[in-house]
Amino acid sequence: MAEKTIIKTEEAAAIELEKEKARTVRANKKSKKRRKGAGPLSGLFAALAFVFLIYGIAVVFILGTGHWFNFIWIIGAVVLLILSFLFSNHSKLPGIIKAILGLAILACVVNFGMFTFKAASAASAKPDQDAKWIVVLGAKVNGTSPSVEFQARLEKTVSFVSSADLSKMASSKSEPVQLAKIITTGGKGTDEGAAEGDVAARVLTSLGISQDRIIVENTSTSTQENLRFAKELIIANGGTVYDPVLVVSSGFHLYRAERLAWAEGYENISGLGSTGLAVLIPHYYVREYAAYIKEASLGHFSR
Repeated sequence: MAEKTIIKTEEAAAIELEKEKARTVRANKKSKKRRKGAGPLSGLFAALAFVFLIYGIAVVFILGTGHWFNFIWIIGAVVLLILSFLFSNHSKLPGIIKAILGLAILACVVNFGMFTFKAASAASAKPDQDAKWIVVLGAKVNGTSPSVEFQARLEKTVSFVSSADLSKMASSKSEPVQLAKIITTGGKGTDEGAAEGDVAARVLTSLGISQDRIIVENTSTSTQENLRFAKELIIANGGTVYDPVLVVSSGFHLYRAERLAWAEGYENISGLGSTGLAVLIPHYYVREYAAYIKEASLGHFSR
């Protein structure tokens, strides 16, 4: 009996020893894995964080510190560094949580990609040469001068008008030509020295556009109001919502602007997109994506 008890005790000790060895092996594997540091995703997030930081510094240098969104890339760099740690081998985050977080990030990237494709398509679409009304959306004014982006919109407007006028005159023969009216939009912001609509009208006149073709709207405070007040001016000047209307804005902004125009009751809309500083295009698309989500959440795209 005593012999059997000793044998069982020895077997139990042997089993326990094997378990202990297995635990030690697993612990050594985990320790080795942690010492290796970053995994593939962790390394990717770390690399992106560096890119975001460099680009963010450039954005702030160009645009200044006047708006918090100018720091979005630097904020993004911090978020990416946190993600880099969470997805590293040092993190004790459960695998299921990592998987859910990874899928959520992938969904956001895909959604942004779809938005960017639609926005880029709107920016490259052909404008209606026969537009009866041209609505120039307002943008930032520095003092009493248009910002780079605003100036680009105004120069694009002049280029289009010159081409469209020549085309209409060439095809009209002896019939009278009806040239498009231009509506400049935008009120005066707290950090601006003059209303955007007034500045735009002045610049267009200086670039050769006849003053009697320009109608000024200078009280709006948003893209939605730009379009709403412009529509009221179109109707007040004998037009209708069925007239062909060309919306001029920065290329990245056209998709949202056209959706808002439709929601405001325009029935025949096309867009003309301008380009500003190429280095800021990624920043503007990210900003536009955030603005689009905000407009959608407020129901501004519905009639």
